[in-house]
Order: sequence, then C-alpha cells, then structure tokens
Amino acid sequence: MKKYKRIFLDVDGVLADFVTRLLKNYNMTNDTDFKYEDATDWNFKGIISDNDSYKNYIDAKFWLMLEPFPWTEELVKTAVSTGTQIAFLTYLGREPGLGWQQRKEWLDKTFPYIKDAGDKLINTRSKNLVVTKGDLLIDDSEFNVTAALKSGADVITLAQPWNLGCPNRMAPQEIIDKLSNKNNDFQLNLFDNE
Repeated sequence: MKKYKRIFLDVDGVLADFVTRLLKNYNMTNDTDFKYEDATDWNFKGIISDNDSYKNYIDAKFWLMLEPFPWTEELVKTAVSTGTQIAFLTYLGREPGLGWQQRKEWLDKTFPYIKDAGDKLINTRSKNLVVTKGDLLIDDSEFNVTAALKSGADVITLAQPWNLGCPNRMAPQEIIDKLSNKNNDFQLNLFDNE
C-alpha cells in the first residue's frame, strides 16, 4: 500500500450510523416508516420537507447513541495497522455544543485501543483545508470527496445510498482490503490525481 502522511476518517456515514438513528427519531415523530436505503440524498431530500430540518430530530443523547457500522472496527483497526497517523473528521455545525463532547466520548468508547481517540477529532466543514497531498481521506460526502481531490489528497468514497455518483466509490470490505494491501494495485489504479 502507498504510504500516507495521515489517514483521515469521516465519522458520520463512514464509522457511525447517523442515518438509522435520525430516521428512527423522524419516523416516531411523524408516524412514517423510512428506512436507511431511502436516504438517497445527503440532506434527506424526499424524506424531510424543505420546511423542516434534520436537526429537529437530534435529541440530547443523539451522538452518544449512534451505533458503529458492522465494518467500523475492522476498518479502523486496519487503518491503525498501517502505522500511519489517524485522525477523525466531522462537521457538527458552527455551534457544536453538546454534540462535540458526546462525539469525543463516542470515539473513546468505540475505539478503546486508540489512546485518546476523542482528542484526534477535528470539526471542520472544509475538510479539504485539513486533508492535503500525501493524505488519504475516507468519506461519504460528494462535497468533501470532490474538494479533497482538488486539494491533491487521495480519497476513497465509502459507498452509501446518497453518494452513487461519487468518484473512487468502494464498499467497506473493498476499502479494508485496499488498506491491508490485499490488492497490490492500490496505488496504481485507484486515484485520478496521482
């Protein structure tokens, strides 16, 4: 595998299942039955009306109650095993408040094998200002992926229902295999910006 300066892992949609918890709260409030695969738009268009906001369905313990995806532990342990510096990226808005502390606690609880995992959390809307040439970003947002590619970073888009058109889109196990060097063409065929 290509040696990176740093590997940045997005939290929501890559490591933490934000959508299932949000839809559970939304469905209970609105007597609907939306499912994970119904979230085909990053901003929940077609589910949450333009007069509403997903933020209305984030309760006091929301961030602590997020479940890791089934692949989360293997993905993070594989990234750690590369010996590369690991950091977590998220965007909790301009006033992260309680969500910031809960997110740090979630990281510490979910990844006890990473010393002070919560202290490796960076809150930024502009991930491309943090992720630069020589870095790898694993994200689920088309906006973040496109911006990071333009900054010269290598990017993998973790496949989700809302990012069908994103570049370098891969299933979780495919990413794990690439990071663990099970596929020797990792650096030759993956990225458009090399």
